[in-house]
Amino acid sequence: MRMSAENKDKARAALVEAAGRLFREQGMAATGVDAIAREVGQTSGAFYAHFPSKSEIFREAVETGFARLIGGIRKAGEAHGERWAALFARGYLSVERRAAIGQGCLLPTLANDAARAGPQTHARFAELLREATCELANGCGDETQAEREDRAFAVLALCAGGMMLARAMPDVAASNRVLAACREAAAKLAAE
Repeated sequence: MRMSAENKDKARAALVEAAGRLFREQGMAATGVDAIAREVGQTSGAFYAHFPSKSEIFREAVETGFARLIGGIRKAGEAHGERWAALFARGYLSVERRAAIGQGCLLPTLANDAARAGPQTHARFAELLREATCELANGCGDETQAEREDRAFAVLALCAGGMMLARAMPDVAASNRVLAACREAAAKLAAE
């Protein structure tokens, strides 16, 4: 029996969601097609009916991850008024987000995989990072657009790097200290 177009779209979206979560939790190299398919009750054959390769689903997972990040940045801007980038960073660098690797932002977990994923994915990652940065720049200080974008790049780097390091610290107190230090630095940088 053939699947309806709507069911195909749902199955494809479920595969992308599962892949994104597994890629963030385990990395691209450690995540196989069979594991992705199993997460949504499919076979590897069903996977290949939607994607020609693991690289293709990785690219879609990157797209989906950036759509969430950019959506979160926009939501922060709508909720917080002027110079809201510091508030975005505070929320990003939270203890709750530290624990949610599979549901968290793609930047601390997938940036290295994206750099190794081939030129098309690497270029798309850079393009979407620039888009996220331009959105976050709207919540930074009153300088020129280029200066606000530079601040936004730095804030995102502090957020992603801080989260990555905090997750790598087995000592909770030390991990919390990393998050707190990065929140403070990002707040100062965003508000200057």
